[in-house]
Amino acid sequence: MASSSVSQALWETVETKWDDPAVHDAFLQACSEEGLLAFAAQKYREQRDGQEISRRELSESQLQKVTALALAQLTAVKSHPPEHKRIITVLSVLVSLALIVACAYLMTL
Repeated sequence: MASSSVSQALWETVETKWDDPAVHDAFLQACSEEGLLAFAAQKYREQRDGQEISRRELSESQLQKVTALALAQLTAVKSHPPEHKRIITVLSVLVSLALIVACAYLMTL
């Protein structure tokens, strides 16, 4: 898994200061900003498996934060339809309505 020197150094700090929430937050923030949430998830999964209960629980909690950060990034990136598609849709609806009205008028003659 790819990582930056910053995220790798922060992970080493996390391992040495496991009980410090600020260190975990700094690591997740750096991974989020660098697009390395997969690296963070991998590291926490490694810690979750085969560790004592308190370490597993904190790892699971951090994995939930990684998931929330990833979802937030996906939501932020989600694109809206381009403006020209909206215009085409509105024009299509108006033309359809005009044709329906014209047909209705012709049927009354």
